Amino acid sequence: ILVRPDATFFARLSRAFERIAATLDRSIAVHRTFLDEANPAEIAARILDAEMRRAGLILAVPDHPLVSAALRKLEADNIPTVQIVTQISGTRSTYVGIDNYAAGRTAGLLMARMQRRPGKVVAICHSQIYRVHRDRVRGFFDYLMETGDGFEPVAALFGFDDGDRNAEQLHEAFVRWPDLAGLYNAGGANT
Repeated sequence: ILVRPDATFFARLSRAFERIAATLDRSIAVHRTFLDEANPAEIAARILDAEMRRAGLILAVPDHPLVSAALRKLEADNIPTVQIVTQISGTRSTYVGIDNYAAGRTAGLLMARMQRRPGKVVAICHSQIYRVHRDRVRGFFDYLMETGDGFEPVAALFGFDDGDRNAEQLHEAFVRWPDLAGLYNAGGANT
């Protein structure tokens, strides 16, 4: 189960699954489903869909209580599940991906070492619906606050991967904090 087929990242991920499927035995079928990231009830229903015969489930979906509850039910039924890219809170499924909190801390380290003028910093990402973004922003802000190098995290901006919205958010940030010293882009498609 994936989201946002219009997003470059998820389209590439879908094509990768297609290429993997072509290498498997003909008795193995790989089904790819795209669902609306803003509809956690639909995602949860698809996870629990009893009519879908499956030996396992791979998913990259938003972290939401309905999705988490559905995934826990699947886990309780011993259906193997693998989460990729981002994790769903409160679940035991295998996660394949990087340590996003550490990635955020690394970005904080790089900001502190490379930016000669400390000051206010902001982070921008899609939104809070993905744990991947929450973890990266938290790691970035935590590192800067812990090191005490004069960097002050002032805001996390959410542009929902919309270029115009991101530009508007950044413009507002520069108006509010004209002395802004840094920007961390914690997302993938939010230029």
